[in-house]
Amino acid sequence: MRGDTGMLLLLAVVLLSSIHAGGVGATAAGRLVTDAGETRQLLSTNVVPESFTKTGDYDYGAVLSLSLLFYEAQRSGFLPANQRVAWRGNSALNDRTPAGQDLTGGYYDAGDFVKFNLPQAFAMTMLSWGVLEFREGYEKAGELSHALATIKWGTDYLLKCDLGGKAVVAQVGLGQQDHSFWRRPEDIKDSRPVAICDASAPGSDVAAAMSAALAAAALVFKQADAAYAARCLKSARNMYSFANSQRSLYWEKCSKDAQRYYPSHCYMDDLAWAAAWLNWATGEQQYLTEAAQHYADHRTKEKDAFEKYKFGLYWDTVSSGAALLLSRKLQDKAYSDQLTNFLDLWTSYKGNPHVVFSNKGFAWYTKDSGWGSLRHMSNAAFLLLVYAKQLSGISRDRAVCFAHGQMRYALGEDGRSFVVGYGNNPPQRVHHRAASCPNPPAVCDYRYFSLQSPNPRTVFGALVGGPDPSDIFRDDRTDAQANEVAIDYNSGFTGALAALNTASISYDQCVAKGLKRQKLG
Repeated sequence: MRGDTGMLLLLAVVLLSSIHAGGVGATAAGRLVTDAGETRQLLSTNVVPESFTKTGDYDYGAVLSLSLLFYEAQRSGFLPANQRVAWRGNSALNDRTPAGQDLTGGYYDAGDFVKFNLPQAFAMTMLSWGVLEFREGYEKAGELSHALATIKWGTDYLLKCDLGGKAVVAQVGLGQQDHSFWRRPEDIKDSRPVAICDASAPGSDVAAAMSAALAAAALVFKQADAAYAARCLKSARNMYSFANSQRSLYWEKCSKDAQRYYPSHCYMDDLAWAAAWLNWATGEQQYLTEAAQHYADHRTKEKDAFEKYKFGLYWDTVSSGAALLLSRKLQDKAYSDQLTNFLDLWTSYKGNPHVVFSNKGFAWYTKDSGWGSLRHMSNAAFLLLVYAKQLSGISRDRAVCFAHGQMRYALGEDGRSFVVGYGNNPPQRVHHRAASCPNPPAVCDYRYFSLQSPNPRTVFGALVGGPDPSDIFRDDRTDAQANEVAIDYNSGFTGALAALNTASISYDQCVAKGLKRQKLG
């Protein structure tokens, strides 16, 4: 989570002198079981060795399994009997609205325990989009059932956040309050503050983001569970109606705490995103018309935000995703221009105001102050893999080969993996409270924040924030910007892995075509 640094360093300095390294060691070996009953070993060394296919590609399916496992480490509420991350337990069981409505469940945002609904909704939308576009990649990996369970855990919670169509829950917990503790989530026994957006304190961005997530989930579950899909669609309609009729950024009145951590800069892109998803889910022309108008309004009425963020895709900007969805239904030069330029900027390997390239060829997004650099790259890779389905020839090859090359960087081709528990020299000290805590009944507090020893628990599959534009990365728990993990970081990453798991072009073919990742140093 953004901002999770200053207070942490202060408290760590106060407490560090009383800590010792006892109790920190490797987690026990375990196994992942896929849909087909295949088992994959999680080694007691806390590292799954990298593996490759006959074509020379990374075994994307193996990493996909780990990426989905990461979400189980982030679960809040009552955990199911088939929970695979055994060191996690039930937590935050008193989450509810002031009126007593249950708000348990969902996911903890990052290395802390706030449930921020804006990034959570974005993550669920991206996960659903990955299943809708690249279902065969999940099936090949034997991970479709885990993907559906991951989505449903998030959307079950988002359904609870629909307060009858006249209000929505935007956040559970307070960032500043949460950051005053370094503890296990299982230690949360209090009733936490809840931010509710209503007519007096609207939140168009967060409500529209949740609408998009639920509309996307309705598509995912339409065949397998029609009743659940209908519930998702009903709440998606409610949340969109609220977002569209009561317009404001959510942090202005509804959730002022979020301004420090997830300060959304615009909401018309979110309205376009939600309406486009509702059009896909319902086929209703009204939503398509409104999506197109919201997109046009975003370009004009929120011009500064559009121009700054139009080549990104994350919780704060979804115009590129909306443009792609709209381009499938409407012929408009504005959509094609944004997507064509998106492809050109991300795959050129020439620096530009939006994307610069490291000496090792890592594509580094410039518009988010360095937070989640690997997240931005993998979200771009995912969008380009979806866009590639509409392309042919060299344009399609550039999109797919960019994704291959960038994902190989993330998986460790250049000396270190940035995926916890996978490959060569992966991060061992990620900024993650639960993973850093010793086994109960030992007390966990801020003394464990600055320990230089590895985390005693491995958050398998988590993608860290990532390196700077010079490829510099510190495996340091106190560096939240580079070394924290988050549910939105893994969302596009997961979809890109699924896409590449069944890609028609291998990386060896990319190399033969002269489309490998270009190293500049």
